[in-house]
Amino acid sequence: MAKEPDFNGEEMHLPNKAAKLSGPSQKVQNLGRVLLLLIVIAACALVYYFYFYKQNPVAIEPTNLRPSLETNKEPETPTAIAEIQAFSTLSTSNELGPIEADLLGTDLTNLETEIPAIDSELRQSGN
Repeated sequence: MAKEPDFNGEEMHLPNKAAKLSGPSQKVQNLGRVLLLLIVIAACALVYYFYFYKQNPVAIEPTNLRPSLETNKEPETPTAIAEIQAFSTLSTSNELGPIEADLLGTDLTNLETEIPAIDSELRQSGN
């Protein structure tokens, strides 16, 4: 059997409180302090955000995004009005000849290029 240590008559010594940590444990302690500081800063930022921005919402004034016909100075406006008037001058006949003449006279070449603009106007009017 192994011989057991004998501590009889010896005085017990406690570690010195002034002993400094060294090595990896000091790095872990510094990392913990940095993480704690980051958590405190994040908490302060959240409190600031919710207190000042959520409590006092900024009022946004609605604006009319579509100009009226009188204030619209875009170059395509006269062209668009002329096209609308041309579409409304179709024949009211139910005979095949005038209907075919109306269909052949209708210019739909630019229709595909105008579809995105029409879609965006419809989306804006729906909001």
